[in-house]
Order: sequence, then structure tokens, then C-alpha cells
Amino acid sequence: MQNEELYDKDKLHVLPQLGSETSLEVDLSITPTIPENLSKLNTLAILKVLMKYHSISRAKISNITNISKATVTRLSKDLVTNGFVIETEKGKSQGGRKPQIIELNPDKAFFIGVDVGSESSRISLFDLSMKSRTTSEFSTDNNPDSFVKSLAREINSMLFHFKPIKIESVVVSVPGIVNHDLTQIRWLPELGWKEVDLSRRLTTELLITGLKTHAIVENSGNLAVIAESMMGKYVNFDDKNVVFLMIAKSLEMGLILNGKLYTGRTNTAGEFGHTMISRDGRECDCGRKGCWATYSTAQEEKVNGYLDYTEILSEGIVNIVNAVDPDLIIIGGNIVKRWNEFYPKIWAHVEKYALPYDIKGLQLVPTSFAPLDAPLIGTGLLGFWNFVTHSILSIKD
Repeated sequence: MQNEELYDKDKLHVLPQLGSETSLEVDLSITPTIPENLSKLNTLAILKVLMKYHSISRAKISNITNISKATVTRLSKDLVTNGFVIETEKGKSQGGRKPQIIELNPDKAFFIGVDVGSESSRISLFDLSMKSRTTSEFSTDNNPDSFVKSLAREINSMLFHFKPIKIESVVVSVPGIVNHDLTQIRWLPELGWKEVDLSRRLTTELLITGLKTHAIVENSGNLAVIAESMMGKYVNFDDKNVVFLMIAKSLEMGLILNGKLYTGRTNTAGEFGHTMISRDGRECDCGRKGCWATYSTAQEEKVNGYLDYTEILSEGIVNIVNAVDPDLIIIGGNIVKRWNEFYPKIWAHVEKYALPYDIKGLQLVPTSFAPLDAPLIGTGLLGFWNFVTHSILSIKD
């Protein structure tokens, strides 16, 4: 039997990339393929299923992952012993004993996620079950030093209302270019930031407030496509090419190509906003003229008018379709509040101008989450996978 026959169409499988400190590898087969790490990868696969489905029986985990029931039982017992998993109520009987339901232990680990915006930024405290315990918002200072100090204070204030807990990591989402090590903001045009060592600065500032943890930073488009792939409602296990397009004050994109998060050689892949729409058009903050991003951000509809804006936005989406040939394109941003109005016109344009074979089977859908929430959810997921990957892989056999 092929592994594909064991999966429902709404299941996407994401495993952490071995040997990486921060990045994620999206793998659309949850069955591990590296023999020397088989036991640990099976354990990570079980944790992934628990994160996706929250409460589930061991038998269903076995069906989803194609890992034997005996192995699932043995490894899940180890996870219970080590505090990653808890046993809850009994499930419904299928003719025999009622199955034991297991789920992630929310109190095992905690992560802070931050989504930086040009005017305001949001902070969320996530537990191991990927539930947000609380969220706050504060004004974004466009001076990076002042911003880091304010962020550290806001995090400290948020945690004051909770009993002392260990924060495994702080993950910051920014609408800009980040270096490959996820430590430095190379360029954040909305705030005018260049070469900001956010990881070191924030880690140090948090230590001053009494919080010992480490901070990393990632592009909001990358985090959004991870959120959709791991927890969204549209991506199927066989959708190996997925594009997320966030339409806000800038255009941010995340790419999953051939089943893996694609960031390019320098972590800058997916900047379709800087493809040219008009050779003699407006000057873009990248230094060129006529970039798609200068005509398609959220505020541009007021400038160009609904019809012209929709046509320009659609033209850029056609370029993405022709270049990437994706299974689906997911749209985020406040445009989704008027999705029923925008979608028919965008789709008609894509159908008319995209390459014929590219358009067959393509889905164009709104985000699974609130219009602007996918990057923030992605910060929690990155913190989650870093923690469980390093915890499990560091256990001696």
C-alpha cells in the first residue's frame, strides 16, 4: 500500500530540518526516511500529529503516520515520561476497550512570538500545545534601539501576570529581509532599518530585565506560509508548491517548493513585489522603478481605484503563477475581508493570462486565519519546532 492511501486530504506533514538551529523543512510525507534517526524522527512525527490534531488516540496516530501501533505506544509512553505529552480522557470504543486519548502538555514549554508592524507590533505567549495564553499590542518605535527596549519591557510586563515560567525562545516576525542565520534584519523598508542585529540586541535587553532566553528573527512571509502549511485548512499533503502572499503596507511572500520551505541562497527568495510592472513607473524603495509592490500594497486601492488596482494586483499574481506553477496561492491581509468582491475579478484575470497548463488545478484562497495573523502564528510554530527538535535529538539513545 502506498503511504498516500493512509492520509486524509486535509493533512499536511511538516518535520523540522535536522542539523538546523532555526529553519524548518516542510516534508509532505510524515514517514521518516533516515534509518539512523528513525526512532527520533518517529517521535517528532508523533509530536507533529499531536500539534495538528490536539487530542488523538495512539491508533489514529499510527494510521496517520504509518508507524506501527507498538512503536507509537512505546514512543508516546516515553513522551509522557519526559513530560511532552499527557494522557486525558478515554475515546469512543470501536468494539473493544476505549482508546486512551493523548495530547501535548501545554505546560512543558513556552515561547514568545512578536509580529512587527510599521505602526504597532503584537506579542503573544504560546504554550507547547500552540495555544496563545495572552496577546498584547504596543506602538512601534521606528528607532531600532528604542524599539528593542520597548519590546523587552512589553514582554516583561506580559509575563508579570503569569507565575514564573521559562521562555524557550522569542521569535520576531518582520516584513523585511533577514539574514540566513535568522539573527539580523538586513532591510526593513517600512521602518527604514538596515543591518539591525536584532537577535543579539533583544537577547541582551531581555537579560537586563531578568529574562534569560534567546531571540531570533524571520521574514513574515516565510512564517505565514509555515503557519498555513502546518495549521491551515487549505493545504493538502500532496500540495508541494504553496505560495503565501501578504498584502499589507508591503507585499510579503513565503514559498514552499517541492515540499520544502524555499528561502534561496541568502534567505531572500520570494521577493515578487520587486518584479517590474511598469518600466517608467513610480520609484520603489529598492531603487528601481515600476515595481509591483509600489502599486499593489493595501493602501494603493485608494490611489489607483478599485478596477485599476485589481488589474495590477492580478497581473502580479499571474507572474507568480507562471514562474512558480503552484498548487495554491493563499492571500493574507485586509483584502480578505472583501474576498467575495475581489476574487472573481482576480481569478478571471489569472485564467485569461496565466499559462494554460499552470492554471489547471490551481487554487486561489484567503488565509485560514484572521487577515493579519498568519505571521504571528508562524512565530509560535518556529519556537515550537526548534524546542522539540533540539529536545528530542539531544536525547541519548
